[in-house]
Amino acid sequence: MAKIARRRFWGQAVWAIYCILTVFGLLAIRNTDIVAYAIFGLFGIMSMIASSKFYSQYREIKENGLPPFDESQFSADEESYRRYCELRSQYSASELQPKMPSISKWVNIASVVFAVACIGGGLFYLFLILFGIGQ
Repeated sequence: MAKIARRRFWGQAVWAIYCILTVFGLLAIRNTDIVAYAIFGLFGIMSMIASSKFYSQYREIKENGLPPFDESQFSADEESYRRYCELRSQYSASELQPKMPSISKWVNIASVVFAVACIGGGLFYLFLILFGIGQ
């Protein structure tokens, strides 16, 4: 659980830094589009708030561990938990996991290709703006 909280914290922190740097970039090139400032400023503020919440959650888990089952949000469904414990004693954790759909591998590949293309396009556009090519 601590790894999940830490991973979310880093993701939100990177997004917040990106948004803040975008606002500074817009200020540096003297862009007068107030909507861009508002959007990236709002995203940056929301990301900073989310990253601080994830960091405090991570710190809480690291210091105190996970809360006992009785205090958790799952305690209302105790019958399902007991059934899970019975199944877990009979099978390994990997056997209880649902099977991954065969298409998910291709969706992941397409997502990575699309993300790399978007990052490359954004960096190329930023290069054009910063060095004044195409004006």
